[in-house]
Amino acid sequence: MLMNQSQHDLDMLYWLFGPGAAIRARVGARFHDVETDDEVMAWIFTGQGVPISYYASTGEAPGRSYLEIVGKLGTLVYENEQLRFSELSEATDDVIGKSEEALPVIAESTTDISIADIESGYVAVHKTFHAAIRGQGQLICPGEEGIHSVEWANAMLLSSVYGTAVDLPIDREAYDHLLADLRARRVTL
Repeated sequence: MLMNQSQHDLDMLYWLFGPGAAIRARVGARFHDVETDDEVMAWIFTGQGVPISYYASTGEAPGRSYLEIVGKLGTLVYENEQLRFSELSEATDDVIGKSEEALPVIAESTTDISIADIESGYVAVHKTFHAAIRGQGQLICPGEEGIHSVEWANAMLLSSVYGTAVDLPIDREAYDHLLADLRARRVTL
């Protein structure tokens, strides 16, 4: 699952929040009798200090795709192809810093944001690829960008098997040892 379905999510998280500094994860095969993963829970710490909590599974029905970005001035939620922004009247760190209440209430207003109906997905990627090789545009998804999500997925596997946070970029020798251990069945997910 990490190398199939999760790659798109990890690409997007990298694009939104930048390079990771460390990852701690739990990866396993909880839902299916398979040799590979079908569930991951990860905590990604970016170089900018943004903590990301990530969960993915192939064992849920009907499944859900959900992204929530929480900031000090509000929350942005994307679900079911709809985008909603809940804006706070004051920054959380300002209110928490001066409030004597344990859980201060901050006024908020919610706005649904319309998303432009544009061509996206594989069709858009293929069209820009064909245009780029004809010299008529630039790629929207250059191949070298794919390495980031692979690095994050590899770090998640390392972290899960060895039970520790993994600094990025990963130690290639440690990852090679993990692959050898997985192939020899000395460790499992």
